[in-house]
Amino acid sequence: MTSSPVRRTRLSLRQVEAFRVVVLTGSVSRAAERLFISQPAVSRLIADMENTIGFTLFDRARRFQLTAEGQLLFREVEQAFSGLEWITKRAEDIATFRVGHLRIASSPALALGLLPPIVREFHLAHDGVRLASQVRSSPDVAQWVASGQIDVGFAALPVNQSGVRIRTFQPLPAICMVPRSHRLAAEPFVTPAMLASDPIISLGSDSMLRTLIDEAFEHAGVSVLSFVETTMSAQAAMLAHEGLGIAIIDPFTAVAFQHPGLVLKPLQPFVAYDYAMLVPGHTEPSRLAHAFIEAVLRRVEAVQRTVETIYSGLPA
Repeated sequence: MTSSPVRRTRLSLRQVEAFRVVVLTGSVSRAAERLFISQPAVSRLIADMENTIGFTLFDRARRFQLTAEGQLLFREVEQAFSGLEWITKRAEDIATFRVGHLRIASSPALALGLLPPIVREFHLAHDGVRLASQVRSSPDVAQWVASGQIDVGFAALPVNQSGVRIRTFQPLPAICMVPRSHRLAAEPFVTPAMLASDPIISLGSDSMLRTLIDEAFEHAGVSVLSFVETTMSAQAAMLAHEGLGIAIIDPFTAVAFQHPGLVLKPLQPFVAYDYAMLVPGHTEPSRLAHAFIEAVLRRVEAVQRTVETIYSGLPA
């Protein structure tokens, strides 16, 4: 005996939904109310579904009780709808930032001076999101962003890396961190000439800010007196607090590492700390990344206001 060919079925989601609601409500009329369609429309969907699959779903003589085949199919439908409900909830979680994963990387000065309060604000607003933060050199940050390993990066300029989009900011001036007991603590600003006999805590030789500071001293005809060098602005701030010299560092670290034993002073001439935010050039940032970027912009604006206050007493 030859078997009948297997019929290829192609059901519509509306048919399956109608079948499920009829089973759950126990009648065509209540299913119609829930689906916001007429009773004949529900009956037609069920009939079309039965015609498509090739077997009867309900025993009409027993007030729409499921047939054996209908019971088997209903179990599959319930599993499918459970999966759909899970997907719907997951989509809602993603849309409202209750879940997600954000990867950021930053140069050391920005990682310690700029990002901590931003990460705190972001975590409080989106505590279901996992955030991975890496500290790397500016060239490494740019390379990681270009390769897609990082969603948002922060680096000192210049950045010479293809495959990234660069969001530059208004350059901010370097800040002098002066011990409160130092003779310069009462001065409105500090110049290289004023620092001619004072030890400076220098940044690493590969730092662009260090290069600009050295150039400012050289232009003023003053040699930098330095016995301690560090690659991290945060350590320079802490060493200044220990009385090992005056630190001239980026404004983010200076503001973040303020201490009652130190005062922040403008440096004359203006030495710019130039930095940027980087995102991959081959794709648009995710909604999650955009939310983090908005938090960054708010923090940058707050630090700008603080730096403007520090520099507000300078002569025109």
